Amino acid sequence: MNTKYTCLVLFFSLMLFSCGKKEPKKTIKPPVPKTEIKKEEPKVEVKKDVLVYTVQIAASYNKQSKKHEAIPNVINYNVNPWFKYSLGTYKTYQEARASRRSLLDVYPGAFVQALKNGAPIPIQEALKSTN
Repeated sequence: MNTKYTCLVLFFSLMLFSCGKKEPKKTIKPPVPKTEIKKEEPKVEVKKDVLVYTVQIAASYNKQSKKHEAIPNVINYNVNPWFKYSLGTYKTYQEARASRRSLLDVYPGAFVQALKNGAPIPIQEALKSTN
């Protein structure tokens, strides 16, 4: 009886240890065909003499202002040595002027600034070019 019992214990021990060592299944992935992607150069349309109006709310000499840069939707640009901050871009002087009126309580020194191709120009020059 001891021999049977020993054989059974040995048999179940071998089964237990051999079942624990499973080899991972090897999956074979089919090769992915290479496809060539042709890059097309984007067509960039360059507009000449783009004129917009904006409402300048502040300017800082030789130093960027974190206070003004934190204002939502603020547009900042550098005209050496000035860092200028403005709000909104408008197609017409009248739209910019109306926006300026609404900002005067918060920014009393706000004024309308004309930008031609991103660079400031005098308002009189901008108004002449739109008429």
